[in-house]
Amino acid sequence: MAGTRAEVLQWHGLIDQIRVTLPNAQSTAWCNQNTPFIWPKLLRCVMWPTDEDPVEGGYDLIASALTQSGT
Repeated sequence: MAGTRAEVLQWHGLIDQIRVTLPNAQSTAWCNQNTPFIWPKLLRCVMWPTDEDPVEGGYDLIASALTQSGT
């Protein structure tokens, strides 16, 4: 990756290749900018709690990015 410009990096080729190689595999891809909004769901996927189990601190990531005024 040395010398590669960040603006030219694209993941769709790799994702397409994975889908062709492993057509029955489940996968999820998301934009990192969305992570604060979906963090509790990501934690559930990794930790395997039931849907009823609370995710303590699930919104801490988004709370750290927001100010009281919302700007």
